[in-house]
Amino acid sequence: MELNIIWNIDPEIFSIGNFQFRYYSLCWLMAFAGSIFVLRKIYIKELLDPELLFSLAIYIFFGVVIGARLGHCLFYDPDYYLSHPLEE
Repeated sequence: MELNIIWNIDPEIFSIGNFQFRYYSLCWLMAFAGSIFVLRKIYIKELLDPELLFSLAIYIFFGVVIGARLGHCLFYDPDYYLSHPLEE
């Protein structure tokens, strides 16, 4: 009797045409929504204007997406990306 888990799940939740919504995307959305919720509570507790949170959220979003892509390129396959910097 083997006691192991076989994880063979389809990463796609649903698709509309060429657009695919995947579990990874759902995790990113939940992380951003959760961070906005927590930051809003902090802004209110610290008596800061919650309207400023929107511009902060834009910077956070782009910083995280660009940082995740750069981290992926530099940590997982730096030789390929450094020798082909203009390819995807």
